[in-house]
Amino acid sequence: MKFALGSLSLEKYTALGIACIQLGFDIDAQADLVSCDVSSGVSAQPYGMRETSRGAMYRAKGARKEHPDTYAVGIENGIVCLGGRYIDVAVIVLITPEGKHFVGTSVGIEVPVGMVDIARSRGFATTTVGDIIAEKMGGSKTDPHLTLTKGRISRRDILIDALSTLFCQVFHERR
Repeated sequence: MKFALGSLSLEKYTALGIACIQLGFDIDAQADLVSCDVSSGVSAQPYGMRETSRGAMYRAKGARKEHPDTYAVGIENGIVCLGGRYIDVAVIVLITPEGKHFVGTSVGIEVPVGMVDIARSRGFATTTVGDIIAEKMGGSKTDPHLTLTKGRISRRDILIDALSTLFCQVFHERR
């Protein structure tokens, strides 16, 4: 079984590998998991489910274009407004070698309104909420989840769970 990830993100790549191993897929990380330098086609900080899901789809389609006979995976985190509060959530798109599409999401982590406001004022095209959280609160700009949960839950952990859930749906249907 081969997977192509439409991103060079280490968090995403590691999460994909761990999810595959946890579900018992017979993979060799060197041969069966590849990362592709694929553009999401959306802002550095996607806002709303529409833009976030579009980014995940572009990443999956880009990975599939480079590696057509694989399970192509696109992952995009974005900020979603729910009742005046902001949630960071990942959308995951998986395209099978036959071209069938599956979509899932991660659990959401609430992000401070003030951090979203600062990122928006600087421009979501180039500034992420993770950039602002790292600047104001410390931690990694690519894994603000660790900062927001006081070191208890990483972005990788959230993505592993989301990927595992999506894979259970995909591979249950294929049997």
